[in-house]
Amino acid sequence: MKYSEFDLNDSQNFRFFVRKWIPAIPPKGLVLLIHGHSDHGGRFKMVAEAFVKEGFIFIAPDLRGNGKTDGKRGHFDTLDQMMADMKFLLEDCKKSYPGIPVVLYSQSMGGNLSINYALRFPDDIKCVVASSPWLRLTKPPAAPVQWAAALLHKLSPCFVIPNGLNGDDLCHDKEEAKAYINDPLNHGKVSVSTFFNIKDSGEWAIKNASSLKIPVLLMHGDADPITSYAASQELHKNSNSFLTFLSFKGLFHELHNEPGEKEMIVGKAVEWVKGQVEAA
Repeated sequence: MKYSEFDLNDSQNFRFFVRKWIPAIPPKGLVLLIHGHSDHGGRFKMVAEAFVKEGFIFIAPDLRGNGKTDGKRGHFDTLDQMMADMKFLLEDCKKSYPGIPVVLYSQSMGGNLSINYALRFPDDIKCVVASSPWLRLTKPPAAPVQWAAALLHKLSPCFVIPNGLNGDDLCHDKEEAKAYINDPLNHGKVSVSTFFNIKDSGEWAIKNASSLKIPVLLMHGDADPITSYAASQELHKNSNSFLTFLSFKGLFHELHNEPGEKEMIVGKAVEWVKGQVEAA
């Protein structure tokens, strides 16, 4: 296995920071990570190694406004901007490694973005793994707070506030929660634009789930205190045969960090992706 880090600039000279793991054998496919809000690709080393062990390239860019990538912390302008970022990253993957299937592996906010991408641009990717997607929040802000945020969205969409995330809500591993809070790359901010774009695109995805045309593996713990398990259930209910839903009793938000369970859960995702790629 070979690991590397590099910068990647788009046509507007916007800079993405990217991590890459490459297997020692000829790759059977490529997995592009779409991480969550206030997160970065460096926190997915275990997931990357699990895929690489099975012959996949794993590429983990830090998304706009996160990690070591450019942009205002916690902010993006529109959903279209994020879709364009993902298309650019996917096109670079295909240019660098032509002729192999490309898969999205996503977490939280990234799950929302990846499901939306699958619904809007199904021809670009082979399949999607969406873990604990932010379709809705388990505990949405109170109505007066959302009203004030909506006003701010009109007046100052770039305005950022603390996201209020509690590290202990991520998983049952206290050391992992502590590491997240102490990680300087996890900024803990969210702009009103980001919040409403994700909120609206989550509702759109739930409403349009029956239009899926490529396979999606949806995974969620039923005790997730951050993103809504019920919203994932609703997405599943509204979807078609392209969506597979795996529910995990008693588990929190970051399934890939749940002690005693993470190897099994990531293993299920890897085996599912292998099945989709090998069925081609």
